[in-house]
Amino acid sequence: MKTGPYFYNPMAKFLLTFNLIFLTACSFENSTVQVGIVHSLTGTMAVSEEPVARATLMAIEEINSRGGVLGKQIEPLLYDGGSDDEQFFQITKKLLLESNVDTVFGCWTSSCRKTIKPLFEQHDKLLVYPVQYEGLERSSNILYTGATIAQQVFPALSWGLQTFGSRVLFIGSDYIYPHAANQQARQYINLLGGQVIAEQYFPLGDENLSNVVSMVEQAEVDFIFSTMNGSSNRSLFNQLSHNKNKIPIIATSISGRELEAESLDFPVYVTNSYFASLPSASNIEFVKKFRAYTQGEYNVSAAVEAAYVGVYLWAKAVEYAQSFNAGKLFSVLPAMSLNGPSDEIMVDLNGHHLWRKYYLARLNNNGEFTIEVSSNALLPPNPYPMTQSESMWEQYIESLFMQWQGQWSAPVNKAIDS
Repeated sequence: MKTGPYFYNPMAKFLLTFNLIFLTACSFENSTVQVGIVHSLTGTMAVSEEPVARATLMAIEEINSRGGVLGKQIEPLLYDGGSDDEQFFQITKKLLLESNVDTVFGCWTSSCRKTIKPLFEQHDKLLVYPVQYEGLERSSNILYTGATIAQQVFPALSWGLQTFGSRVLFIGSDYIYPHAANQQARQYINLLGGQVIAEQYFPLGDENLSNVVSMVEQAEVDFIFSTMNGSSNRSLFNQLSHNKNKIPIIATSISGRELEAESLDFPVYVTNSYFASLPSASNIEFVKKFRAYTQGEYNVSAAVEAAYVGVYLWAKAVEYAQSFNAGKLFSVLPAMSLNGPSDEIMVDLNGHHLWRKYYLARLNNNGEFTIEVSSNALLPPNPYPMTQSESMWEQYIESLFMQWQGQWSAPVNKAIDS
């Protein structure tokens, strides 16, 4: 599949094609600075990543309308990663080595991030990564703007054990994030006196989940914890709607519009660091702007907000460092703060993660979320849980990589239609 930058016209509908075209009609030497944007606009992850790409472009347009950064307009080079880690790798390599960009905004899955991370570290460039993830990583070449397990999963599991009971079933996609998240979740549940009854993983894009209902019924669990991603979510929730016991589920990565929420008759909860239903005036304005910008086509997810604030954090760091050079941004990012759409966020002193609040919300029949639980203060990222040493966690991550034959997702025997 061929891919390339998309010619972006803010007055026209977002173009999703395979053809090589340019994002801006004209580029003037010394008056612009190029940045990369790489997200899946096709394939199983497109349903999640398309709105994130749009949020990144919206933030760039806003900054450009105010004069740009250091007197330069930002010129985004948008590429389609095609929900394929190798394609992300080749595109990123081209952006860093041929286009010579210093900063790239992109990725969703942790297998994608893990695949391209060495490129940024080898060439001293910056990746701004906008999605909640498993932690167990700390790179000065990555700005992680989504939630970690400590900010998202642990408080939700504590609530689930207290609210529903001690018996938990794990369901997830078969790549690094769900496995690593569940490994940490299992240890946390055990500490709280709970029990993981079973866990099941499905390839990204897999929509043949016919055994889910029988598995849930046989497990006799109190609630399900889901780390499923991408288009498989729709099939998962459709299958769960046939379970006569109506087991509640806590998920980390869904949006109501993806799931046909009006057809779900069991309790669905989502945990994250942001929801579009947050009542602050700044968030209401942000949601209004994004929906107008996308003509109401996309849901405003936590990753949309994280992508948006990521662009502004990068721009603020550039102004502070008086340079677009990624190497000069690494040292100014820690402790940098920003008033985002919902809350103030702050980059951690000990790495490029953000302090964030925690929210747990219930999905309504109209596809919107009602927040039921939230933290009163920003939570530290703590990317390495103290149940094991950092070196032991890194050994665990390396063991998955070796088990999967040098990949960051489990090998599949046949292609999954998506």
